[in-house]
Amino acid sequence: MSGYNLLKAVLMCPRCDRLGSVCAEFRFGLFEFREYEIGDHLEWGVTGDRSPRRRPEEGNLSGEGYVECPFCGRDYWVTIDVRADVITLVNPDPDRPGYIPSGN
Repeated sequence: MSGYNLLKAVLMCPRCDRLGSVCAEFRFGLFEFREYEIGDHLEWGVTGDRSPRRRPEEGNLSGEGYVECPFCGRDYWVTIDVRADVITLVNPDPDRPGYIPSGN
């Protein structure tokens, strides 16, 4: 089983344009299926872990996350920004398409 963490946020789905609470799965930091919110301190892996679990220089990282919309059921990618070990921002990534095809 693959490890990941969750980021709870309120986002506008780029596929159906509805605003709602979502959980973005992301694969950086310590993989313990932890739930985070914007403003939370991100826990990193131990020294010697390979990236992306190891703390990056100055605790700064722009990483990706994956979301499935609770309204339309389609997916999209997000960019998650971490600055000085704190999750500061999450936004849909308009340049990366989801896996689930759009309906007619």
